[in-house]
Amino acid sequence: MIKYGKRIVSIALVVMLVLTAFVGCGKKGAAKLDEDAILMTVGDTDVTVGLAHFYIRYQQSLMEGIFGTDPTKWKIEMEDGTTREEAIRTAIVEQLQELYIIYQHAEDYDIKLEKMELEYIDSQAEKFEKANSKDAQKKAGATKEYAAEYMRLSMTVMKIKGAMKKDIDTNVDLEEAKQKRMSYVAYPKTQTDANGEEKELSKDALAKQKADAEKFLKEAKANGNLKTYGTEKSAAVKTIAFDSKSTSLDKKLIKAADKLKENEFSGVIDGEDAYYVVQLESLYDQEATDSKMESILEQRSEARYKELLEKWKKDTKVTLDEELLEKISFQELEVVYVKDEETDKDSEDNKSDKDTNKDSEK
Repeated sequence: MIKYGKRIVSIALVVMLVLTAFVGCGKKGAAKLDEDAILMTVGDTDVTVGLAHFYIRYQQSLMEGIFGTDPTKWKIEMEDGTTREEAIRTAIVEQLQELYIIYQHAEDYDIKLEKMELEYIDSQAEKFEKANSKDAQKKAGATKEYAAEYMRLSMTVMKIKGAMKKDIDTNVDLEEAKQKRMSYVAYPKTQTDANGEEKELSKDALAKQKADAEKFLKEAKANGNLKTYGTEKSAAVKTIAFDSKSTSLDKKLIKAADKLKENEFSGVIDGEDAYYVVQLESLYDQEATDSKMESILEQRSEARYKELLEKWKKDTKVTLDEELLEKISFQELEVVYVKDEETDKDSEDNKSDKDTNKDSEK
């Protein structure tokens, strides 16, 4: 069984401002859908099968690229006993529900789309429809109507989300954000064997590593600058900003470095996976501290966003027609995502429009 979480289908959760073509390719003949039927109700909003079908198929096109061409991929059983198709489809629908829940709070923040934004949406939706065949429009909901409706929804939600995240305390205590900077050299206690497996060194090898670390420490101290001396000796010197709560490095290394005065050297630190030699370069790294402040504010913003969203979800009644949802089968219809050359200039192959069109027809 395969473990699965919502995170994998969050690629286009909130906003997809430039829609590109995808191609519907029927396998067994997808079940006929009543596009005007109500698939779900979110608060006071009825969501049609047509719009939900479009959104689900777009997300499916992204998943097809992740899971590959294995014909049984959607039947794989998940940890909770559902199939991959059921798990992903459910997660996609829950995301769409969240979009509508947020959308219904646009007036709370006095948010609406401007004329220029609506014109942009209309032009992109028209371009999207033209890029898709009649078959794709019919089988995968790849129409201007649904593309435009989704873009209006997602662009509005993007603006609301920005407003939601502004309601935070922007004062950050310097002591909370302050970062120090150190340079260090590590002498590993393990090595990778011919099979790529990491194994502990022998006692003699460990003793040599420690002796080498002590020798380097003595010579670096005489030089006065670990980074300079280490560079001269072609040692693998690493320089990093940190604070006492940093978790990206060996906690013994962090603890020892945090006690040092500016320009002071440590002794040889017996860490979990290596012997370390450290010099504290600065008690206050301005650039790293500024970055940490931004990170703290972003964490607060995300926390506020999640807090509001969870409250709104609890306050919003949602109903879903499970029978209608089951008719949107991933197994009956393969949906292929086709990149738009104009909006993907960094494409590896940098194919011509002619080649892209050929791919679209396959």
